[in-house]
Amino acid sequence: MENTYNPLISWIVPAYNVEKYIIDCLNSLVSIGLPKDCFEVLVVDDGSTDNTLSLTEGFAAKHPSIKVFTQENRGLSITRNRAIEMAQGDYIHFVDADDFIINVNQYIQCIKFALKNDLDILTFGFVRYLDDNSYNNSNCDSNKDVEKLLFSDVMNGQTLWERLSFINTAWQYIIKRRTLIDNGLRFVPGLLIEDFQFNLKAFFVSTRCVSSDATLYYYRYNPNSIMHNKSISNQQFLLDCYVANARYSLDFILNSAAL
Repeated sequence: MENTYNPLISWIVPAYNVEKYIIDCLNSLVSIGLPKDCFEVLVVDDGSTDNTLSLTEGFAAKHPSIKVFTQENRGLSITRNRAIEMAQGDYIHFVDADDFIINVNQYIQCIKFALKNDLDILTFGFVRYLDDNSYNNSNCDSNKDVEKLLFSDVMNGQTLWERLSFINTAWQYIIKRRTLIDNGLRFVPGLLIEDFQFNLKAFFVSTRCVSSDATLYYYRYNPNSIMHNKSISNQQFLLDCYVANARYSLDFILNSAAL
């Protein structure tokens, strides 16, 4: 018999060596204020070699809506794909383990708006901050009047993609789970900058999309990450990944145009 448990939203949190940040991330999710039977947090530890797993399991023991899974290190794409298969929510939001959610009242308002309007995708704004910045609750205006929250008109995903110019990360929007399942949308294993081709497909198969003016997400900018490594070998590797993404995306666009 199919499991009838259907939480409102599934937060997918891949985790790899993020012992400094994982609790802040998880705490931001369970503190949003949704009823416990209206959300699930799927944490997939991708073979961490630090204390990420033990910290996560300790936190999850106090919060039954958090489910922790482990695997040998297989990369971000496979980790997210595994969680997509396990998710049960009406909507999915990919959350990086070193980031966190802010403005909880607006976040809830956005989820309600997505449900009420049967949206495939709802995008939102974010704040970027350096890794050494301290987190300050005063920066998170959780009590802002949600009645003043603005949403664009409902449009298809291709139109929204063009209006937003560039959506480079999977955490920049909330997406209907059925949209992923019905269209077989998955991340390409072994591909860096994998979000781009996934986002392109997600937007182009979506028919009901909206952009919100809410700022809901704190993104941790790490100047020492692989994306900002200036070595010749790393720049060549990144270039190869950009080319691979372009090929995947072009094939998708050409195949879609032929239908």
